[in-house]
Amino acid sequence: MRGIQMVLPASSDKCARKKSPALLLGNTRQSESVVSLCACRIYPATCLRKGTDMDFEDINFPVYRRYKNGKTYFKIVNPKLFEEVQLIGNRKIVKQLEARLFPERRFVHDMVYNYSAMAEAISEEEYLSVRE
Repeated sequence: MRGIQMVLPASSDKCARKKSPALLLGNTRQSESVVSLCACRIYPATCLRKGTDMDFEDINFPVYRRYKNGKTYFKIVNPKLFEEVQLIGNRKIVKQLEARLFPERRFVHDMVYNYSAMAEAISEEEYLSVRE
């Protein structure tokens, strides 16, 4: 079986098209297909475009939020640490989570800045009354 060799243009910002070689898989032969390769700028997961970066300079922590269903409460201690209180029946589950991965950090960012669709801002007193 031959592998597919993909070569990107050295200094091009446009997408390049290259035909891949035919592959022989068992008794079937795949026809040649056109592979579209994009040599455009690729951002790593930890980097966001200008204007949407995750600097929390204008936020006074801790920040308190509650899901609109009223069953999950959050205390965002800092951009990489938050506490979650889940109300399940007559039980409370309290978790303290560290946002290490990009989706977790993005979740914290959304809970601080873009929360209106999924959560409501609450006071510290309301959070503490639920937690205890």
